[in-house]
This record gives sequence, structure tokens and C-alpha cells, in this order.
Amino acid sequence: MGAEKLEEFDKMLDVKELSALIKVSKSTIYRMVNDKAIPVVKIGNKRLFVLSDIRKWLEAQKVKSYQ
Repeated sequence: MGAEKLEEFDKMLDVKELSALIKVSKSTIYRMVNDKAIPVVKIGNKRLFVLSDIRKWLEAQKVKSYQ
């Protein structure tokens, strides 16, 4: 890693924080992780979510409205 500083990393969210952010239950988050439907970083038994990856993922989830 060298001289990189912690501030240079994207913000990481845990399951509880992500659940609150996108307003779904923690069990839904865990199900999406198990289904490989959401970008996740696994470190040991922890599941962490890079905020910039979640923003991109949410953008891709948008559904075009009917006209």
C-alpha cells in the first residue's frame, strides 16, 4: 500500500449501514450478497460495500418509466 492514506479510499459501509441507506432489511442485503446481485467486498466473515460501487449499482438498477 505504501504511502496511501485512509482518506484516499472510498467510504466502506457494513450491512447495517447499507440497509439504512437503501431502505431494505439486512436479510435482503444478505440475500443479494448470496445471489451475487450486489457488489460486495468479503474480508473474513465481514461483508463490506464500497460506496462508489453501490452508487454505480443503484444507477444500473433504475427502471425507465412508461410514457
